[in-house]
Amino acid sequence: MRRSRATWCRAANPTRRSTSAAAALGVSPADCVIFEDARAGFEAARRAGAGRIVALTTTLPREELERGPLADRIIDSFADIDDIGALLA
Repeated sequence: MRRSRATWCRAANPTRRSTSAAAALGVSPADCVIFEDARAGFEAARRAGAGRIVALTTTLPREELERGPLADRIIDSFADIDDIGALLA
């Protein structure tokens, strides 16, 4: 499993940023887990074809995230991830 951060990717469009990061890693967006905390980022990850989207409650409250199908999983912090493999299953 390859792990990387796409912070180096400077595309202005969030969808392009997701697909550019996947391409740079040589993987399909469907094989990626996107960690996001903003509504525009969730939508961009879906448009890019992300395999899994994990929402962080750093911008939007958990209650709002739970109301819509914005993400596959909601976490309060990265410390909440006990099994990264389970996110890919």
